[in-house]
Amino acid sequence: MIRINLLPYRERLREGHRRRFRLLLILAVLVSAALLALAAVAIDAAIRDQGARNGKLEDAINTLNGTLRRAASLNREKQTLIERQQLVEKLQAGRNDAVRLLEQFSLLTPPGVYLKEIKPSQDGQRIIVTGMAQSAERVSAYLILLGQGPMLSDPQLDYLRDPADAASRGSEFSLSVKASQAPTRHAASEGARQ
Repeated sequence: MIRINLLPYRERLREGHRRRFRLLLILAVLVSAALLALAAVAIDAAIRDQGARNGKLEDAINTLNGTLRRAASLNREKQTLIERQQLVEKLQAGRNDAVRLLEQFSLLTPPGVYLKEIKPSQDGQRIIVTGMAQSAERVSAYLILLGQGPMLSDPQLDYLRDPADAASRGSEFSLSVKASQAPTRHAASEGARQ
């Protein structure tokens, strides 16, 4: 048999395999590095995009917070205006009460009773009436009539006394009565002056 030495051929074949392996290894490292760089660029772009979205959301949140503050301010202003309107309506509804009350006093005052002063009490719940009467019976009749009045109730006699001056006829009295629709202090005092 013939012997052929194939060692150099194998050596060259091994060297070719080594070169291809090194080349593939370098190529794999380069491709991996390129993929890593591409991934880093993509992640940076995603972070920038998310930051931009977050900035837009913060701007929108700030705008909405400003709108909510304005809405709360408008609600407070609206409530204040409603309260003012209700106060004006209440004053409008009660502006004639003092006149009606004085009319009640004049209609219910019997002959022989003369009123000097009509004013609200300190607490504003009652009306104090002072005057002169020809007799105690007339004051009693006046108390009964005041108790039957549509706007007046619970009349109470505070005092009834004869004047120190013997020349004057009659008795001085003071009574208080509750008004069912009590006028304001200012309105009653204005009406009493007229």
